[in-house]
Amino acid sequence: MITLNAIAKRLEEFASNHFFIKSYSFGSPDDVDLDKFEDFPLMHVVYTGATYDERLKAYSFEVYIFDRPNREEQMTLNQRELVSDSEQCLEDIVADVSNGGYIFLFDEDYNVTAANVSPLIDERSNLLAGSLLDLTIEVPYQRDACNLPINGVTPEGGEIVYARRGILRVRTQDGSVDVQSVNEIRVTNGTLTDEGGGAVSLSITGSGAVDSVNGQTGVVVLDTDDISEGSNLYYTDARVDARVTALDLATETYVNTAVGVEEAARISADGTLQTQITTNAGDIAALEAADYVNTLNGVDGAVTIAAGSNVTVATVGQTITISSSGGGGGGNKFDDIDGVTADSGSSSVDFVEGANITITSDNTAKTITFAVSGLDTDDVTEAGNLYYTEARVSANASVVANTAKNSYPTADASKLAGIEAGAEVNPTAAETKTAYESNADTNAFTDAEQTKLAGIATGAEVNVQSDWNAVSGDEQILNKPTLAAVATSGAYGDLSGTPTIPAQFFNVVSDAATSITLDTGDEGRYIRCTAASAVTVTVPSGKFQADDEIIIEQAGTGQVEIAAGGGVTINNSSANTKKTAEQFAVIALKCTATDVFTLTGERELV
Repeated sequence: MITLNAIAKRLEEFASNHFFIKSYSFGSPDDVDLDKFEDFPLMHVVYTGATYDERLKAYSFEVYIFDRPNREEQMTLNQRELVSDSEQCLEDIVADVSNGGYIFLFDEDYNVTAANVSPLIDERSNLLAGSLLDLTIEVPYQRDACNLPINGVTPEGGEIVYARRGILRVRTQDGSVDVQSVNEIRVTNGTLTDEGGGAVSLSITGSGAVDSVNGQTGVVVLDTDDISEGSNLYYTDARVDARVTALDLATETYVNTAVGVEEAARISADGTLQTQITTNAGDIAALEAADYVNTLNGVDGAVTIAAGSNVTVATVGQTITISSSGGGGGGNKFDDIDGVTADSGSSSVDFVEGANITITSDNTAKTITFAVSGLDTDDVTEAGNLYYTEARVSANASVVANTAKNSYPTADASKLAGIEAGAEVNPTAAETKTAYESNADTNAFTDAEQTKLAGIATGAEVNVQSDWNAVSGDEQILNKPTLAAVATSGAYGDLSGTPTIPAQFFNVVSDAATSITLDTGDEGRYIRCTAASAVTVTVPSGKFQADDEIIIEQAGTGQVEIAAGGGVTINNSSANTKKTAEQFAVIALKCTATDVFTLTGERELV
């Protein structure tokens, strides 16, 4: 079992081997005495408790890594760098625990279930900066009551099992890190064995069950696509084709499924209808090539079925019915069909289906039914109802009489074809004007509109507004006078020959912004900063000249700080910062030369 002491030693070993960490301690936050440590950064670990789950125990820690930043003007930057460096160091701890790499061994199966980093800055008795990691490490927990150190229990000992809930951890052969492509392999009451060649066998023991099949969990349904073919072969068209090819056609019995009966129907002498096929491969090939038999009992063309002494032939529509009734020889039988006599049951008459004839036999009723289908006008002889032909249409009296009407010479027919429907001869001027102006975009004008248009100068425009700043186009003002800068800026500084305004005449201006950039015209002003949060006043380059002075008051609760813009120098005493000391403190900026200022007044001490 992995104990708290074992994890604490691993963390101490991590601190000892990490190049960034110089000191280590373990205990409550109050146990840290910074005066005892000379080397920083310091790593301090606080144990906050543990929770239990089935075969798991989760230890929770607070891991502090912090250092002392230098007390210089760039102290804020130093604090940020310390927070960033300590955060990366804490990430190294998380990585080593998760991967089982160097300090937290792979085989002991540590698992990070929670990790949260927050910045740490303490400005009390000792200025500190760094990061805090809230870390939860999960380890196997057996709950083995057989090894309890109490009376009545005989410890059984045994090897420590580190695997959590049957999870098999995987790493590369060189033992470095977990294999990234394998998420997890779950095994309950079983074993996995590497059989080589990329094959792994799973053996289940006891009453456990497989958690997943081929990546599927829950109720897993398999079909033939998931099962490899064994001795029971799957059906394929290729296998059927091979079987048909291998058949012995001379010994097989075939049925013509196209017509629903066997290839031959035989009637024996005793009147019993037998349906069987005794044919060979040549007969089958002939049937496949011709697709049907076009003769009846060896006779081509029209075949006559004649009634015999014991045979009745009845025709209804396209159906011919042959019935056997009474007869010599002591039984019902066909004595004669189309002149062929069957006697003593030793001979028979075969009926063969034609292209449009279907033969159906009923052995019980001793009938044979011929059904004719698929006939069209090509099979029916013309009688009183005549077929349509072009010659008959052309010879029709009405057609002949109508053809003689409205006959035109070729020239007249061409002329008529060239005239549009509804065309008129010599339209009037008004009709022409109306037809023309009915089209879009004809630009038709009345006489009054034409007169008005003639009176407008070429290029004339309506109400063009002049623009003082335009340099081209109709809006441009030509021959403009050159104005002094003050005419457009309105700034006092753009005037020349102005007297120096005494300080007692400073104008009072209030500004609630938190970011203020001074500008031309602010010289000689008393600026009251009224914001409730920190205010930054920036002095830009090229805006002021020697002897200019600006007075600034922290009128609000927000502390005011003076910042130099690019190319500007602000001289300040080393005992003071460039910030106001408190609310209602007053500071002054005096320009001693171009872009050079001296800061005076009630400022914060360093």
